[in-house]
Amino acid sequence: MFSPSENFYAAWRTQCVTANVLHDENGTPAERLLQAVWQHQRLQRDQLKTADGKIVRIFHPGFVSVEGGPDFCGAIIQIGDDAPRAGDVEVDLRSGGWRAHGHDKNKHFQNVMLHVVWDEEFPGARPGVQSSPEVLSLKNVLDAPLADAERRDVKGLYRRARMGQLKNFTGIDSPYEPPEQPEIHLDMSQLSIEDAAARVIDHLRRVHSAAAALGS
Repeated sequence: MFSPSENFYAAWRTQCVTANVLHDENGTPAERLLQAVWQHQRLQRDQLKTADGKIVRIFHPGFVSVEGGPDFCGAIIQIGDDAPRAGDVEVDLRSGGWRAHGHDKNKHFQNVMLHVVWDEEFPGARPGVQSSPEVLSLKNVLDAPLADAERRDVKGLYRRARMGQLKNFTGIDSPYEPPEQPEIHLDMSQLSIEDAAARVIDHLRRVHSAAAALGS
């Protein structure tokens, strides 16, 4: 459980020099940072797979728990070929935390359908764990950080939102909801504004050419 008012993700990422660095001095992000990543869905959502290779589709990441128990309640997720269903999500740094923290014996965690971790210690089935949720590692599926968006904000909208002057601001006090099937995906942690604009223009030209070919 953590306070949604603290944007650990943006604060921590501001300290990073390059976009693909998400490590503290011990080589692992803080757990509250990982919770913020999940809350704001700063993920490559088309790359999500469980430890045993099942595709994960997130329709809603869930609501931050304020009463203890799993970190997020009421998430809507589809795993593999199963139908989407509602359940809870627990966030730990490593998959071994499920047993180390006693979640496997805690009745309040019986509805957890997805164990979100930074690092999957035991790829596939976890030894000695008979009834445990699917595991999703975020280590290699991070999207552009909020800090990058804030750095490019010449109008200071993010700063005003943090001061409470703008309400329901996406990524600050309102969750970011990525499109399910975007026509184009731009990783702004890797691209300059000029490069991103060029890719958009190129995409539009190809779409226009394809439409023209179909109409001829």
